[in-house]
Amino acid sequence: EAYYAFGRSAGTFLWVALIDRLKQARRSLPRAFLAFYGYASLRRLRLFKPDGCYRADYPISQDVALGLVRADPVFDDPAMERLLLYVFARQQGMVGTLLDASPDQLDAYDFESGSECELPPTFATWCAFDDEVDPAASRALCALSPDCAMWVVDAYGHDYDQMVDTPEYEELMRRLFAWLKER
Repeated sequence: EAYYAFGRSAGTFLWVALIDRLKQARRSLPRAFLAFYGYASLRRLRLFKPDGCYRADYPISQDVALGLVRADPVFDDPAMERLLLYVFARQQGMVGTLLDASPDQLDAYDFESGSECELPPTFATWCAFDDEVDPAASRALCALSPDCAMWVVDAYGHDYDQMVDTPEYEELMRRLFAWLKER
């Protein structure tokens, strides 16, 4: 069965990891991969350092944030109650710590180097001045596909594709559909 993979930001990373596992298991791969402002290595993220893009006039207190930690895994959070925990972790450079990870463990989640991970034909897009995911991470992801088309939006921001009433969004859709039609 032919299928396509699509990921945005962390979702892109999860697809890269899954594609790597699918290749190891000799399972069918996506026909094509749509990678929006993504990355192929957790080393590209600021998991252990405060992240300036999450600075705030009113920092989230540790008591409030850690009060959102649950003993059972959370699979759905429609009210986005745990967003404060995420923002706190980014502000304080505690994402890795809260995930119970160490910098040494990140090698297991680095699909850029020393990996046999070759991505299927890929369409990648990102903002040139993304303050959340370093554009170098998206460029490095493109290097994993021998057939990668990319479109870089000359703008600030991260998930620009959510602004559907903009010329950038319209151009993204035009380019994406033309690319898909070729496949």
